[in-house]
Amino acid sequence: ANLKYEMKKVRGDRVGWFSGKEAGCESIRALITLTDYFVYLLARRVKELDESPLERQEAMVTCYPGGGSRYIKHCDNPNDNGRVLTCVFYCNVDWKGGSGGQLRVHSGDGKYRDIEPLPGRLVVFFSDKRVPHEVI
Repeated sequence: ANLKYEMKKVRGDRVGWFSGKEAGCESIRALITLTDYFVYLLARRVKELDESPLERQEAMVTCYPGGGSRYIKHCDNPNDNGRVLTCVFYCNVDWKGGSGGQLRVHSGDGKYRDIEPLPGRLVVFFSDKRVPHEVI
């Protein structure tokens, strides 16, 4: 089942969860398969991942429609809910600098790095408190 929700004070995107088995979602399924394989290869090289059970749930698909939409600073797994990695794939083919939608990743020393949502870019990071981030 595809669950959708909105939390306008926290995030300005549209969200849905997909297994890739839904009608018309063949591209999502292909992307899930490729991402799963990438995570498998990554886990073979990163000891912490190799020692963790990696099990993907449905893929979250989100769209930031512009107009200042954002997602406030957060961690995807602040309470040890089992999520180990977050994988973000950008498929917005018409993105231009200054359009918003950058992923801002915060470091422990108060600094941050902005990652542009370039088409075809895959960003992978730990989901716990080590990687607070936001969409600006």
